[in-house]
Amino acid sequence: MKKIFIIIIFTSVYLHFYPQPELTRWYEKTKLSALSKLHSLSKVKFKADLDKSYQLWMEDFHSFSPQERENLKDIMSTYHDIDIYYQAHCIESSEQTFFYRENHTRVCAKLSTIID
Repeated sequence: MKKIFIIIIFTSVYLHFYPQPELTRWYEKTKLSALSKLHSLSKVKFKADLDKSYQLWMEDFHSFSPQERENLKDIMSTYHDIDIYYQAHCIESSEQTFFYRENHTRVCAKLSTIID
């Protein structure tokens, strides 16, 4: 066990001071692949709860107009859409036409609980 540990340490130090471009490319490619798979798995887990979350939110958002409810349903269709809307309209505070100002503030507050 001690010999294996020494070999691992030696290899790490060697690769740190003498990087191998081919190995680095393989590592970055594998890392990106693993992260994208983990991200897609988390989306699937969240997707199951989207409809339930939407129904719970509608109880809080009873003052929304029918058009605003449709917009909220479209935004909450996928995790990707939620993330895009949150980044574009809540964080960057760009002009938006989906909700009235008060309702927009409430939607951003609710979305922040999902995104952050």
